[in-house]
Amino acid sequence: MAYGSISKTGENKFRVCFDYGKDGSGKRIRKYQTFSSKREAEHALNRHKVEMDTGNFVMPADWTFAQWMDFWYDNIILPQIEATTAYGYKSIIENHLKPQLGNCKLQKLSARHIQLYYTHLLNEVKLSPNSVLKHHNLLTNILNAAKRYEYITKNPMDAVSPPKKRRREAKYYTPEQLGQLLSQAAGTRLELPIYICAYLGLRRGELCGLRWQDIDFEHHTVTIDTTRTQAGKDEIVKDTKTISSTRTLYLPDTLYQMLQAEKAHQAACKAQLKNMYDDNPYVVVMENGKPFRPNYLSELFTKFLADNGLPKIVLHELRHTFASLSNQAGIPSFNIGKALGHSTPATTQKIYTHLLDQTHVQAVQGVAAIADRARLQASGSYLDSLSAALAQEINTWDPMSCADYHAEIGSLQSKLYPRIDAATLGQLISDTFRESFGTRSFRCSLEECNAVAQRILSRAAIGA
Repeated sequence: MAYGSISKTGENKFRVCFDYGKDGSGKRIRKYQTFSSKREAEHALNRHKVEMDTGNFVMPADWTFAQWMDFWYDNIILPQIEATTAYGYKSIIENHLKPQLGNCKLQKLSARHIQLYYTHLLNEVKLSPNSVLKHHNLLTNILNAAKRYEYITKNPMDAVSPPKKRRREAKYYTPEQLGQLLSQAAGTRLELPIYICAYLGLRRGELCGLRWQDIDFEHHTVTIDTTRTQAGKDEIVKDTKTISSTRTLYLPDTLYQMLQAEKAHQAACKAQLKNMYDDNPYVVVMENGKPFRPNYLSELFTKFLADNGLPKIVLHELRHTFASLSNQAGIPSFNIGKALGHSTPATTQKIYTHLLDQTHVQAVQGVAAIADRARLQASGSYLDSLSAALAQEINTWDPMSCADYHAEIGSLQSKLYPRIDAATLGQLISDTFRESFGTRSFRCSLEECNAVAQRILSRAAIGA
């Protein structure tokens, strides 16, 4: 660090140049004073050195902390960070730091100012300690830069005590709660997003960035390599969080069928609405084809839980639910982490301390099995009615004149679900009986099976 210099300007005239660092434009700031002896000049320069080293000087520049934050944000940090991070920084600066600390002179900003600022955030703004820690980390970066640029010689953050970080237990649904959620979401536009998050453990950005090209129906897989997030009103489409976040997951049968139905539904909406339909590559969209904005999707989910009397969680916590149910299914934490896209096993252990590690395929299948059972239990009354209608119809419908096929009713009942339609049920009846008895014994056409299925659904609807 430069401190200054002494030069002789005449007989018994010694000029001291005091160096104070750089201003906002990068120019050096210097102040000059003349002394009548070399000894006085040396003493003055030494005092200046001590003041510079201890931070007890006042630089001639008249910058406020707000002015320095603007310079730091625009010229130092903005070119280095992503839009979502920049939005978070800007929000803290404009909404909190500037109103509380912005008018303070940069050189006079003290640890006391900052400590009182934390107290304000905790007691008046009611931020959590973990949220205040974000402010602490941002302030540290801002003032470290001021020291590097020689605007201050001592960082007041060195004497600040940040609030202690509180470890947050990951909230998640039990199998019974998830079953209720899946059952009540049936038939809504939230059904598919909820299933995807619960069955695959995706982040919200990964869910919103999921495209039809990412789904391989032939191999029952989905590739996660894109996220769609928000920075204020702007939407950001980018690659996944880390290399490990890019992953290919197995599609359980329930989700596979739902995605097929959704693709057909979107094609029908597009044909009906024509130019009014927003044609885009995304899977999770509204009825007019427009993709859900990530924040709006979260708001809808929160409102849906409240409207249906379900325990409060946020959409991201369906990802925690996936991890919890994977653990219940006996899946090792290493492979839970692989399914979740964590970079290291330590990441999984850190987030899910209550969880412990089989392959991600087993994780997905295990969760799907638990969720399916819970969903069926939650939909019990309708399924009981549907099963009764199925048994009644089959018992009076004997195209083969063979009593053995009645034993197949049980296998049919285990495959029922609340939103099954006539075509799917008809196909299920046809496939089940043909597989068991062959084409010679079972001679009913698919059309006849569909007609039977329609009668079954009609009886179930009226509680037959």
